Amino acid sequence: MSQSLRGARARLGFAAAATLVALSAFANLASADEGRDWPGFRGANADGVSSATSVFDAGGVRLDVTWKRPLGSGYSGVSVAGGRAVTAFSDGKFDVVVALDCRDGRDLWRYPLDDTYKGHDGSQDGPIPTPLIADGRVFALAPRGKLVALDAATGKELWKTDLVAEHGAVKPHWGFGTSPLIGGGVLVVQIGAKDAMVCGFDPQTGKRLWAAGDDSVNYQSPIPYSVGGRMHVLAVGDKKLVCLDPKSGQVLWEYLHEGGGERGSVCLVPVALGWNRFFLKHQEDRSRLLEVAEGDGSIVFSSLWEDRSIAKTFTVPVYHDGYLYGYNGRTLTCVDAKTGRAAWRSREPGDGFLILVDGHVWAR
Repeated sequence: MSQSLRGARARLGFAAAATLVALSAFANLASADEGRDWPGFRGANADGVSSATSVFDAGGVRLDVTWKRPLGSGYSGVSVAGGRAVTAFSDGKFDVVVALDCRDGRDLWRYPLDDTYKGHDGSQDGPIPTPLIADGRVFALAPRGKLVALDAATGKELWKTDLVAEHGAVKPHWGFGTSPLIGGGVLVVQIGAKDAMVCGFDPQTGKRLWAAGDDSVNYQSPIPYSVGGRMHVLAVGDKKLVCLDPKSGQVLWEYLHEGGGERGSVCLVPVALGWNRFFLKHQEDRSRLLEVAEGDGSIVFSSLWEDRSIAKTFTVPVYHDGYLYGYNGRTLTCVDAKTGRAAWRSREPGDGFLILVDGHVWAR
Protein backbone atom coordinates (compact mmCIF):
# COMPACT_ATOMS: atom_id res chain seq x y z
CA MET A 1 0.00 0.00 0.00
CA SER A 2 1.53 3.29 -1.08
CA GLN A 3 2.14 5.69 1.80
CA SER A 4 0.46 8.42 -0.26
CA LEU A 5 -2.82 6.51 -0.11
CA ARG A 6 -2.95 6.19 3.66
CA GLY A 7 -5.20 9.18 4.19
CA ALA A 8 -7.64 8.43 1.39
CA ARG A 9 -10.38 6.59 3.27
CA ALA A 10 -10.09 8.86 6.31
CA ARG A 11 -10.40 11.99 4.16
CA LEU A 12 -13.50 10.62 2.50
CA GLY A 13 -15.15 10.65 5.91
CA PHE A 14 -15.84 14.38 5.57
CA ALA A 15 -18.40 13.54 2.90
CA ALA A 16 -20.53 11.50 5.27
CA ALA A 17 -20.55 13.90 8.19
CA ALA A 18 -21.08 17.00 6.08
CA THR A 19 -23.81 15.46 3.96
CA LEU A 20 -25.78 14.45 7.03
CA VAL A 21 -25.67 18.02 8.33
CA ALA A 22 -26.75 19.36 4.95
CA LEU A 23 -29.57 16.84 4.79
CA SER A 24 -31.46 18.43 7.67
CA ALA A 25 -31.02 21.88 6.20
CA PHE A 26 -32.12 20.79 2.72
CA ALA A 27 -34.82 18.33 3.78
CA ASN A 28 -37.79 20.40 2.66
CA LEU A 29 -36.10 21.53 -0.54
CA ALA A 30 -34.98 18.02 -1.49
CA SER A 31 -38.34 16.39 -0.93
CA ALA A 32 -40.52 19.10 -2.47
CA ASP A 33 -41.00 17.25 -5.76
CA GLU A 34 -39.51 14.43 -7.80
CA GLY A 35 -37.47 16.84 -9.94
CA ARG A 36 -35.55 17.85 -6.84
CA ASP A 37 -34.72 14.33 -5.70
CA TRP A 38 -31.10 13.34 -5.11
CA PRO A 39 -31.39 9.57 -5.60
CA GLY A 40 -27.75 8.50 -5.62
CA PHE A 41 -24.08 9.42 -5.45
CA ARG A 42 -23.67 13.04 -6.62
CA GLY A 43 -27.34 13.37 -7.54
CA ALA A 44 -29.73 12.28 -10.27
CA ASN A 45 -27.10 12.47 -13.03
CA ALA A 46 -24.04 11.72 -10.86
CA ASP A 47 -22.66 15.17 -11.70
CA GLY A 48 -23.18 17.04 -8.44
CA VAL A 49 -25.88 19.24 -10.02
CA SER A 50 -29.36 19.72 -8.56
CA SER A 51 -32.30 20.37 -10.89
CA ALA A 52 -33.90 22.69 -8.32
CA THR A 53 -34.72 26.14 -9.73
CA SER A 54 -35.96 29.47 -8.37
CA VAL A 55 -34.14 28.82 -5.10
CA PHE A 56 -32.62 32.30 -5.15
CA ASP A 57 -35.57 34.25 -6.56
CA ALA A 58 -35.97 36.18 -3.32
CA GLY A 59 -32.34 37.30 -3.45
CA GLY A 60 -30.94 34.68 -1.12
CA VAL A 61 -31.66 31.54 0.80
CA ARG A 62 -31.56 30.77 4.50
CA LEU A 63 -30.72 27.30 5.72
CA ASP A 64 -32.74 26.30 8.75
CA VAL A 65 -32.05 23.02 10.53
CA THR A 66 -35.40 21.27 10.63
CA TRP A 67 -34.17 18.19 12.50
CA LYS A 68 -31.02 16.34 13.50
CA ARG A 69 -30.39 12.64 13.88
CA PRO A 70 -27.28 11.17 15.50
CA LEU A 71 -26.03 8.24 13.44
CA GLY A 72 -22.91 6.10 13.59
CA SER A 73 -19.64 6.34 11.69
CA GLY A 74 -19.30 5.88 7.96
CA TYR A 75 -18.55 7.47 4.62
CA SER A 76 -21.81 7.07 2.72
CA GLY A 77 -23.58 10.07 1.27
CA VAL A 78 -27.33 10.59 1.57
CA SER A 79 -29.78 9.75 -1.24
CA VAL A 80 -33.22 11.37 -1.32
CA ALA A 81 -36.31 10.26 -3.27
CA GLY A 82 -40.02 9.96 -2.62
CA GLY A 83 -39.80 11.74 0.73
CA ARG A 84 -37.20 9.27 2.03
CA ALA A 85 -33.56 9.92 2.84
CA VAL A 86 -31.39 6.81 2.68
CA THR A 87 -27.82 6.40 3.88
CA ALA A 88 -25.50 3.78 5.41
CA PHE A 89 -23.37 3.80 8.56
CA SER A 90 -22.00 1.60 11.34
CA ASP A 91 -24.04 1.31 14.55
CA GLY A 92 -21.07 -0.33 16.28
CA LYS A 93 -22.19 -3.89 15.57
CA PHE A 94 -23.50 -3.79 12.01
CA ASP A 95 -23.11 -1.67 8.91
CA VAL A 96 -26.70 -0.50 8.50
CA VAL A 97 -28.79 0.95 5.67
CA VAL A 98 -31.41 3.32 7.07
CA ALA A 99 -34.36 5.15 5.52
CA LEU A 100 -35.49 8.35 7.25
CA ASP A 101 -38.62 10.43 6.78
CA CYS A 102 -37.51 13.74 5.22
CA ARG A 103 -40.16 15.64 7.17
CA ASP A 104 -39.07 14.80 10.69
CA GLY A 105 -36.05 12.47 10.52
CA ARG A 106 -37.74 9.47 12.08
CA ASP A 107 -36.69 5.96 11.09
CA LEU A 108 -38.83 4.34 8.42
CA TRP A 109 -36.75 1.16 8.41
CA ARG A 110 -33.27 -0.22 9.02
CA TYR A 111 -31.49 -3.10 7.31
CA PRO A 112 -28.33 -4.75 8.73
CA LEU A 113 -26.07 -4.83 5.69
CA ASP A 114 -23.16 -6.75 7.23
CA ASP A 115 -21.02 -6.92 10.35
CA THR A 116 -19.32 -3.57 10.91
CA TYR A 117 -16.31 -3.05 8.68
CA LYS A 118 -13.65 -1.98 11.16
CA GLY A 119 -11.52 1.01 10.31
CA HIS A 120 -7.78 0.61 9.87
CA ASP A 121 -4.76 2.64 8.75
CA GLY A 122 -6.39 5.83 9.97
CA SER A 123 -9.92 5.18 8.70
CA GLN A 124 -13.20 5.04 10.62
CA ASP A 125 -15.61 2.12 10.90
CA GLY A 126 -18.40 1.83 8.37
CA PRO A 127 -19.28 1.72 4.66
CA ILE A 128 -18.15 4.05 1.87
CA PRO A 129 -20.69 3.55 -0.99
CA THR A 130 -23.78 5.73 -1.25
CA PRO A 131 -27.04 3.76 -1.67
CA LEU A 132 -29.03 4.24 -4.87
CA ILE A 133 -32.81 4.74 -4.88
CA ALA A 134 -34.44 3.72 -8.17
CA ASP A 135 -37.74 2.21 -9.31
CA GLY A 136 -39.03 1.63 -5.78
CA ARG A 137 -35.85 -0.10 -4.67
CA VAL A 138 -32.71 0.73 -2.72
CA PHE A 139 -29.43 -0.75 -3.94
CA ALA A 140 -26.58 -0.84 -1.42
CA LEU A 141 -23.04 -2.23 -1.40
CA ALA A 142 -21.26 -3.37 1.77
CA PRO A 143 -17.49 -2.90 2.28
CA ARG A 144 -16.83 -6.66 1.96
CA GLY A 145 -18.75 -6.94 -1.30
CA LYS A 146 -22.35 -7.84 -0.44
CA LEU A 147 -24.65 -6.15 -2.97
CA VAL A 148 -28.34 -5.99 -2.03
CA ALA A 149 -31.65 -4.73 -3.36
CA LEU A 150 -34.23 -3.61 -0.79
CA ASP A 151 -37.83 -2.52 -1.05
CA ALA A 152 -37.69 1.28 -0.69
CA ALA A 153 -40.96 1.41 1.26
CA THR A 154 -40.28 -1.37 3.77
CA GLY A 155 -36.55 -2.20 3.68
CA LYS A 156 -37.36 -5.84 2.88
CA GLU A 157 -34.50 -7.69 1.19
CA LEU A 158 -35.40 -8.55 -2.41
CA TRP A 159 -32.14 -10.12 -3.52
CA LYS A 160 -28.44 -10.19 -2.67
CA THR A 161 -25.20 -11.29 -4.29
CA ASP A 162 -21.58 -11.41 -3.14
CA LEU A 163 -19.16 -9.63 -5.49
CA VAL A 164 -16.14 -11.50 -4.10
CA ALA A 165 -17.47 -15.05 -3.68
CA GLU A 166 -19.77 -15.10 -6.72
CA HIS A 167 -18.16 -12.69 -9.18
CA GLY A 168 -14.41 -12.81 -8.50
CA ALA A 169 -14.04 -9.23 -7.30
CA VAL A 170 -11.04 -8.20 -5.22
CA LYS A 171 -11.84 -6.16 -2.11
CA PRO A 172 -9.95 -2.84 -2.11
CA HIS A 173 -7.72 -1.97 0.85
CA TRP A 174 -10.43 0.00 2.69
CA GLY A 175 -13.33 -2.07 1.41
CA PHE A 176 -15.57 -1.54 -1.59
CA GLY A 177 -16.18 2.14 -2.23
CA THR A 178 -17.96 2.32 -5.57
CA SER A 179 -21.57 3.54 -5.69
CA PRO A 180 -24.09 1.74 -7.96
CA LEU A 181 -25.76 3.37 -10.97
CA ILE A 182 -28.82 2.55 -13.09
CA GLY A 183 -28.18 2.97 -16.82
CA GLY A 184 -30.38 1.68 -19.63
CA GLY A 185 -32.45 -0.26 -17.11
CA VAL A 186 -29.35 -2.11 -15.85
CA LEU A 187 -27.69 -1.85 -12.44
CA VAL A 188 -24.07 -0.94 -13.18
CA VAL A 189 -21.42 -1.67 -10.54
CA GLN A 190 -17.64 -1.42 -10.78
CA ILE A 191 -16.21 -4.57 -9.16
CA GLY A 192 -12.60 -4.72 -10.41
CA ALA A 193 -12.50 -8.45 -11.17
CA LYS A 194 -10.38 -9.96 -13.95
CA ASP A 195 -12.14 -9.25 -17.25
CA ALA A 196 -14.93 -7.72 -15.19
CA MET A 197 -13.87 -4.22 -14.22
CA VAL A 198 -17.55 -3.30 -14.41
CA CYS A 199 -20.66 -5.50 -14.38
CA GLY A 200 -24.31 -5.09 -15.25
CA PHE A 201 -26.98 -6.71 -13.06
CA ASP A 202 -30.71 -7.16 -13.55
CA PRO A 203 -32.14 -4.76 -10.93
CA GLN A 204 -35.20 -7.00 -10.49
CA THR A 205 -33.41 -10.29 -9.83
CA GLY A 206 -29.72 -9.56 -9.20
CA LYS A 207 -28.68 -11.81 -12.09
CA ARG A 208 -25.43 -10.73 -13.72
CA LEU A 209 -26.15 -9.75 -17.31
CA TRP A 210 -22.66 -8.87 -18.54
CA ALA A 211 -19.08 -8.11 -17.53
CA ALA A 212 -16.70 -5.74 -19.29
CA GLY A 213 -13.25 -4.18 -19.03
CA ASP A 214 -10.06 -5.33 -17.38
CA ASP A 215 -8.71 -3.02 -14.68
CA SER A 216 -8.49 -2.80 -10.92
CA VAL A 217 -11.02 -0.63 -9.10
CA ASN A 218 -10.82 1.17 -5.76
CA TYR A 219 -13.18 4.03 -4.88
CA GLN A 220 -14.25 5.22 -8.33
CA SER A 221 -17.90 5.30 -9.39
CA PRO A 222 -19.51 5.18 -12.86
CA ILE A 223 -21.40 8.08 -14.40
CA PRO A 224 -24.08 8.24 -17.13
CA TYR A 225 -23.91 10.46 -20.18
CA SER A 226 -25.86 10.73 -23.40
CA VAL A 227 -24.65 10.87 -27.00
CA GLY A 228 -27.28 11.63 -29.62
CA GLY A 229 -30.01 10.56 -27.23
CA ARG A 230 -28.33 7.22 -26.56
CA MET A 231 -27.37 6.38 -22.99
CA HIS A 232 -23.74 5.49 -22.28
CA VAL A 233 -21.84 4.83 -19.07
CA LEU A 234 -18.31 5.93 -18.23
CA ALA A 235 -16.48 3.68 -15.78
CA VAL A 236 -13.01 4.55 -14.59
CA GLY A 237 -10.51 2.16 -13.05
CA ASP A 238 -7.03 2.69 -11.66
CA LYS A 239 -5.53 2.90 -15.16
CA LYS A 240 -8.35 3.02 -17.71
CA LEU A 241 -11.40 5.07 -18.61
CA VAL A 242 -14.00 2.86 -20.31
CA CYS A 243 -17.11 3.91 -22.24
CA LEU A 244 -19.75 1.23 -22.62
CA ASP A 245 -23.33 0.49 -23.59
CA PRO A 246 -25.10 -0.28 -20.29
CA LYS A 247 -27.72 -2.51 -21.92
CA SER A 248 -25.26 -4.90 -23.56
CA GLY A 249 -21.99 -4.21 -21.76
CA GLN A 250 -20.27 -3.58 -25.10
CA VAL A 251 -17.10 -1.53 -24.66
CA LEU A 252 -17.29 1.36 -27.13
CA TRP A 253 -13.84 2.71 -26.35
CA GLU A 254 -11.22 2.72 -23.60
CA TYR A 255 -8.50 5.20 -22.72
CA LEU A 256 -5.34 4.77 -20.64
CA HIS A 257 -5.51 7.79 -18.36
CA GLU A 258 -2.00 7.32 -16.88
CA GLY A 259 -3.24 7.41 -13.31
CA GLY A 260 -1.39 4.26 -12.32
CA GLY A 261 -3.61 3.49 -9.33
CA GLU A 262 -1.98 6.07 -7.10
CA ARG A 263 -3.73 8.70 -5.01
CA GLY A 264 -4.95 10.69 -8.02
CA SER A 265 -6.82 7.87 -9.72
CA VAL A 266 -8.13 5.65 -6.90
CA CYS A 267 -10.97 8.13 -6.28
CA LEU A 268 -11.24 9.42 -9.84
CA VAL A 269 -14.75 10.24 -11.05
CA PRO A 270 -14.90 11.77 -14.55
CA VAL A 271 -16.79 15.01 -15.19
CA ALA A 272 -18.50 15.26 -18.59
CA LEU A 273 -18.26 18.63 -20.36
CA GLY A 274 -20.64 18.01 -23.22
CA TRP A 275 -20.74 14.76 -25.13
CA ASN A 276 -17.05 14.27 -26.00
CA ARG A 277 -14.95 16.14 -23.43
CA PHE A 278 -14.14 14.77 -20.00
CA PHE A 279 -12.31 16.26 -17.06
CA LEU A 280 -10.05 13.75 -15.29
CA LYS A 281 -8.14 14.35 -12.07
CA HIS A 282 -5.99 11.38 -12.96
CA GLN A 283 -2.92 12.17 -10.88
CA GLU A 284 -2.40 13.59 -7.41
CA ASP A 285 -0.82 16.84 -8.62
CA ARG A 286 -2.56 17.50 -11.94
CA SER A 287 -5.71 17.21 -14.02
CA ARG A 288 -6.50 16.79 -17.70
CA LEU A 289 -9.25 17.65 -20.18
CA LEU A 290 -9.72 14.74 -22.59
CA GLU A 291 -11.42 15.06 -25.98
CA VAL A 292 -12.75 11.97 -27.74
CA ALA A 293 -13.38 12.09 -31.50
CA GLU A 294 -13.92 9.71 -34.39
CA GLY A 295 -11.03 9.36 -36.81
CA ASP A 296 -10.66 7.17 -39.90
CA GLY A 297 -12.35 4.09 -38.50
CA SER A 298 -10.91 4.63 -35.04
CA ILE A 299 -11.33 6.69 -31.89
CA VAL A 300 -8.88 9.56 -31.45
CA PHE A 301 -8.01 10.82 -27.96
CA SER A 302 -6.57 14.29 -27.43
CA SER A 303 -5.44 15.98 -24.25
CA LEU A 304 -6.64 19.56 -24.68
CA TRP A 305 -4.83 20.73 -21.58
CA GLU A 306 -3.13 19.50 -18.45
CA ASP A 307 -2.87 21.75 -15.43
CA ARG A 308 -2.30 21.81 -11.66
CA SER A 309 -5.15 24.18 -10.77
CA ILE A 310 -7.37 21.33 -9.53
CA ALA A 311 -5.19 18.85 -7.65
CA LYS A 312 -4.36 17.32 -4.27
CA THR A 313 -8.01 16.67 -3.44
CA PHE A 314 -10.59 13.89 -3.32
CA THR A 315 -13.44 16.30 -4.09
CA VAL A 316 -15.02 15.82 -7.54
CA PRO A 317 -15.47 19.19 -9.31
CA VAL A 318 -18.77 20.52 -10.65
CA TYR A 319 -19.15 22.13 -14.08
CA HIS A 320 -21.27 25.17 -14.98
CA ASP A 321 -21.32 27.52 -17.99
CA GLY A 322 -17.78 26.85 -19.17
CA TYR A 323 -16.11 26.71 -15.77
CA LEU A 324 -15.05 23.94 -13.41
CA TYR A 325 -15.25 24.46 -9.66
CA GLY A 326 -12.98 22.30 -7.55
CA TYR A 327 -10.16 22.32 -5.06
CA ASN A 328 -6.41 22.62 -5.05
CA GLY A 329 -5.64 21.27 -1.63
CA ARG A 330 -7.96 23.32 0.60
CA THR A 331 -8.29 26.25 -1.82
CA LEU A 332 -11.56 26.54 -3.76
CA THR A 333 -10.64 27.17 -7.39
CA CYS A 334 -12.60 28.21 -10.47
CA VAL A 335 -11.01 26.93 -13.68
CA ASP A 336 -11.70 28.05 -17.25
CA ALA A 337 -12.59 24.77 -18.97
CA LYS A 338 -11.20 26.03 -22.30
CA THR A 339 -7.68 26.59 -21.00
CA GLY A 340 -7.37 24.79 -17.67
CA ARG A 341 -6.17 28.02 -16.04
CA ALA A 342 -7.52 29.31 -12.77
CA ALA A 343 -9.98 32.20 -13.09
CA TRP A 344 -10.05 32.80 -9.33
CA ARG A 345 -9.13 31.17 -6.04
CA SER A 346 -10.55 31.43 -2.54
CA ARG A 347 -9.32 30.10 0.79
CA GLU A 348 -12.90 30.30 2.04
CA PRO A 349 -14.78 28.12 2.81
CA GLY A 350 -11.86 25.73 3.06
CA ASP A 351 -11.96 22.10 1.97
CA GLY A 352 -15.37 20.54 1.34
CA PHE A 353 -17.61 18.75 -1.13
CA LEU A 354 -19.31 20.67 -3.90
CA ILE A 355 -22.79 20.71 -5.43
CA LEU A 356 -24.40 23.12 -7.88
CA VAL A 357 -27.88 24.44 -7.03
CA ASP A 358 -29.72 26.99 -9.16
CA GLY A 359 -26.53 28.44 -10.65
CA HIS A 360 -24.74 28.65 -7.29
CA VAL A 361 -21.92 26.46 -6.01
CA TRP A 362 -22.45 25.13 -2.49
CA ALA A 363 -19.56 23.82 -0.41
CA ARG A 364 -20.56 21.42 2.33
